[in-house]
Amino acid sequence: MAFLDSLGEQVVIVDRDPERLEGLHHPTICGDVTDDYVLEAAGIARALISALDTDAGNVFVTLSSRALRRDLVIIARARNESCCAPARIGSPTRN
Repeated sequence: MAFLDSLGEQVVIVDRDPERLEGLHHPTICGDVTDDYVLEAAGIARALISALDTDAGNVFVTLSSRALRRDLVIIARARNESCCAPARIGSPTRN
């Protein structure tokens, strides 16, 4: 977060656990990031970092985000290399 702040980038944090959002100094949305409406509410403008607990969730968010914005920079966490092939369909910028 500090790096993005230093660049002057606006950050919106999405989490389904309201306790993890308490005390953050960025705009937050309490919701499930795998829900397209929540992604749209976050107002994805230039980039998305997906760091969910499961590879399947990260692949889903990658594909959904790419459908919303073709020019979006996407960085997605991958626990297993085998999940990278489906994610590449959504063209994440980094895995």
